[in-house]
Amino acid sequence: MTNDTDKVEHLKMIQEVIKRVADNSAQIKRWTIVVLTAAIALSASEGMGFAILLCIFPCMMLWWMDSYYLTQEKQYRLLFDDVRFGVKTDFDMCSTGYRKELPRRFGSVELGTMLTVSESRFYISLILILVVVGVVCII
Repeated sequence: MTNDTDKVEHLKMIQEVIKRVADNSAQIKRWTIVVLTAAIALSASEGMGFAILLCIFPCMMLWWMDSYYLTQEKQYRLLFDDVRFGVKTDFDMCSTGYRKELPRRFGSVELGTMLTVSESRFYISLILILVVVGVVCII
């Protein structure tokens, strides 16, 4: 019985980490929209299209950070599955060993996450909005 109780406690610990990491990813998406909206509003009112185009760089950095958190979430989900199925029985919380199981693009796990359909659609549409608004303000 203690073993099952320990397993449940370990799963709860991992689930809390997954929840925190997922919340961080959601916060980054919210902040990306807030920051870009504020930048567009300020730059468009002043007619500074180049400032809007400069916002592409912070958008790319936030996209990279969001992908990092999603990569962490995927690794902890794999750890969760191993504990759930009894592959791991200790209270180890290290998820770095699962990194090799995640898809890579151009040699990077984060790039693999960045280029997933959900991530790329969200951030590429924001970048396209920045480009269109920036060009319109320049013209």
